[in-house]
Amino acid sequence: MFKKLLFLFSVLALSLYTVACGDDDEPFENVKNFNELPQQAQSFINDYFSTYNISSIVFSEGGYEVNFDNGTEVDFNAVGQWTDIDAGLGYYVPFELVPLGISTYLSTNYPTQNITELSRTVSGGYVVDLTNGAELIFDVNGNFIGYD
Repeated sequence: MFKKLLFLFSVLALSLYTVACGDDDEPFENVKNFNELPQQAQSFINDYFSTYNISSIVFSEGGYEVNFDNGTEVDFNAVGQWTDIDAGLGYYVPFELVPLGISTYLSTNYPTQNITELSRTVSGGYVVDLTNGAELIFDVNGNFIGYD
């Protein structure tokens, strides 16, 4: 009985190892250098994240993912426009990146909260995640729509 269990465990472990080592991971050639980013993305990083050290840049699915050593991640589309800013633990999205309508709404309704993630939606609106866990949805003009 023990030998059968050991055999089954070995087969299971080997199967899991094979799946984990599959070639689903990003290929090495997709790793990019800062100078290979679109100019708009380079300028954005220089303007708002120049004090952070870049740990990796990966090109995948028609966009770029820039990871900083503090855990912050900024995603860009193929032309270099940011699509998602996810601040690392203990860091916040720079308030000057927030559209005016959204910043006005947040100042009035959530004056003590910081933004942990700011995302653009497919329709051009925004999703804002706050330090209290609230996820707010705004339209393209920065008008509050509701909660996610």
